[in-house]
Amino acid sequence: MNAMHRCLVSSVLLGSASLSAAPFLAIGDSSELFLTATTGARFEDNVLLTENNTLDDVALEFVPGVELVFGKGSLYSGTVAVQHKFVEYLDNDSLSSDLGSYLFDSTYAGSKLKGSLAASFREIEQNNRNIANAATLTRRDVTNVSLKGELAITEKSKVGSGVNYGDTNYRTAGFNDTTTYSVPVNYYFAITPKVDLSAGVRYRETDVSGASDYTDTYYNVGARGDFTSKLTGSFTIGLTERDPEAGKDSSMLGMDFDLSYAVSPKTVAKLTIGNDFDTSASGGTSQEVFNMGASVSTQINASLSAGANVSYENADYSTGRQDDFYTIGLNTSYVFNQHITGVLAYSYQNNDSNIAGGSFEANVLSISAVFRY
Repeated sequence: MNAMHRCLVSSVLLGSASLSAAPFLAIGDSSELFLTATTGARFEDNVLLTENNTLDDVALEFVPGVELVFGKGSLYSGTVAVQHKFVEYLDNDSLSSDLGSYLFDSTYAGSKLKGSLAASFREIEQNNRNIANAATLTRRDVTNVSLKGELAITEKSKVGSGVNYGDTNYRTAGFNDTTTYSVPVNYYFAITPKVDLSAGVRYRETDVSGASDYTDTYYNVGARGDFTSKLTGSFTIGLTERDPEAGKDSSMLGMDFDLSYAVSPKTVAKLTIGNDFDTSASGGTSQEVFNMGASVSTQINASLSAGANVSYENADYSTGRQDDFYTIGLNTSYVFNQHITGVLAYSYQNNDSNIAGGSFEANVLSISAVFRY
């Protein structure tokens, strides 16, 4: 299980636990303070994601934190969370780290205007498909800010827009820092009480240190809502154009699908599909990335739940490199009480690349406990 998946599992567990857990401290009628922690161990058979001379190890992890939930029952509500992750590798102490995360997430739900503001800063020390075959774990600071709003114009029409900012600053030498700004604008028209058609455009600017910058424009149409009693979600499809600072312009079929299907009252299946341009951390080269993922989660009983996921990603670099990346994941969680949840998870990664040193396989088995009080 990579860092993103571990964070996702922990977030889901913490979010569900908050429905019943009593707070450490109540602040007035609308705010609550929680103490959080995740502790666990994981075995990795390819820590650095290398093709040859793989390094295996056991890592112990402890993540204490604090979370403030505010605005309960009001139009504006949200969460502020601070976490610090301590990772200790038993055989390779030089890979051990302590990393901070700072998260803010809020929503506004008025009668005609709805919006959200989210911001995060994360210190990350881990390799991935884009950063593989390295001599050590890659350290980087990732900042994201997202402001979104949607205004009802008439009974059936809405306009949405926002600003998204992302910055990746590498602390390990040999990689290109990137800063991304994007502005989406969308028009929604209700064809039924539960389904909206959409038309929109997204402008995105990617600034790359020491390499060519990129400007992307995505013209799209789509739909969102409850398509049937069991099928919900959203999708867009259209044309994406990339204008590099140096080199030739290019275009591709862009798409973004995020759909959920209620198999039963306790089982949900999800499908995601994406096709977009991206920028490599090594050299800042352009990529065309297609990805598809499917997952299923089920609530076996009041305490026990389980899930599985598979994904495929094809990355076509402008340099001629091509990667086919596959992942498989399994997880199960058990709620011992309103404050403690246990998680057992396994993940498999396989990257098949046409360049020397670009391929790798990795297995991760982890067990952890999530505390919230």
